[in-house]
Amino acid sequence: LSYLHSRKIVHRDVKTENMLLDSSRTLKIADFGVARVEAQNPKDMTGETGTLGYMAPE
Repeated sequence: LSYLHSRKIVHRDVKTENMLLDSSRTLKIADFGVARVEAQNPKDMTGETGTLGYMAPE
């Protein structure tokens, strides 16, 4: 996630079902269906996106 965020990419649906382990136990992040490049203006990144139950309360 740090790498994605350094590239201004927001996954927006981080949950255990979207994390995979390969044969050497390296974690891979999957399902970028709702991912977005971070907007210049934070107000442009609005709306509820993600999986209910995994979403931040705010």
